[in-house]
Amino acid sequence: MHLLRKYFFLLFIVLICLPFTSFKSVQQTAQEPLLFKPTTFYVTEILDQGAGKDMETAILIRFIKNNLSKDLSLKPVVVEIKELTIRETTTKTGVVEGQIKMQLSFSLKEEDEKKHLMNYSGGMRYSGPASNTSVIDKNLKHLGKSALEYFNTWMNNNIHTNRILASKVKVSFEYYKEQTEGDTIYYATNRPLTWPDFQSTRKMSNKYAAMVMPNIGYDQHEEIAKGVIQVTIILKTYLAKSDCWLSGPYKDDYMLNHEQRHFDIAKIVTEQFRKKIGSAKLTPDTYEAFINMQYLDSYREMNKLQKDYDTGTAHGTNRMAQQNWNKRIDDLLLSKTIPGA
Repeated sequence: MHLLRKYFFLLFIVLICLPFTSFKSVQQTAQEPLLFKPTTFYVTEILDQGAGKDMETAILIRFIKNNLSKDLSLKPVVVEIKELTIRETTTKTGVVEGQIKMQLSFSLKEEDEKKHLMNYSGGMRYSGPASNTSVIDKNLKHLGKSALEYFNTWMNNNIHTNRILASKVKVSFEYYKEQTEGDTIYYATNRPLTWPDFQSTRKMSNKYAAMVMPNIGYDQHEEIAKGVIQVTIILKTYLAKSDCWLSGPYKDDYMLNHEQRHFDIAKIVTEQFRKKIGSAKLTPDTYEAFINMQYLDSYREMNKLQKDYDTGTAHGTNRMAQQNWNKRIDDLLLSKTIPGA
């Protein structure tokens, strides 16, 4: 009579947003190589967070290093062992019943920074004769293989659409246009200000004959395709009619021109904002902060230029200065730049 040795384990895997269960029998072999060759990543580092015993952790680390190809042209990934615990009990018949629990964290390595990609939590139950010492080694390898196979599938599914994995940024610009004009006027060369636009009902100081409050802004839309973050920036240079104020019935073309130039200045700054973003070498890590920073800088520049304009023309009362500013603003509109920017 000979002894047939059979080992059974229940592999259970709990993943973020995706539970997965399976049941298999374990066959003893000297090697258990991975069943895939990664085409999107390589493991650059394996970190032990003190989650298990040194011997068991060493088995898992050695298995990953020895059975996973390393193509340095792919994405570098750090694997962190968050948990690796093994508990065994022996029944009265001498059968060992064991359970392995494992938690791994996968991150993208960029210089000295790690960017978290996903967590993996899994485990395994097994049983067998107490005399067999290779069960833990074999089961650790099998569990490690299942974790890496799942991560490989995750990478293949996300390599072209995940922001963290994106390789570059491409920016395009549009100008906001409103189908039907309401209270807000969006800058257009064929839509200058007119006196009927001055619709403010607020009580203002009689210090000025007229006043407008132009503004700049943008909407940002993005999508990721083939590893490229495609950013569309919709530029807005606008003025609310309810913010256009007139002190009395007197109005002429000279006064209207002065207020129109305030609107023109806002347009100039919008173009400066567009130029700075368009000429920058944006990266997936920093493009959002860069765009926001440039907008804030442009907004401050607009306020400064508006103040310089009013000061230089004495709010339009210095006709010679107004004429000089008219030419300067026209030149800036053509060049779409700002001195010193």
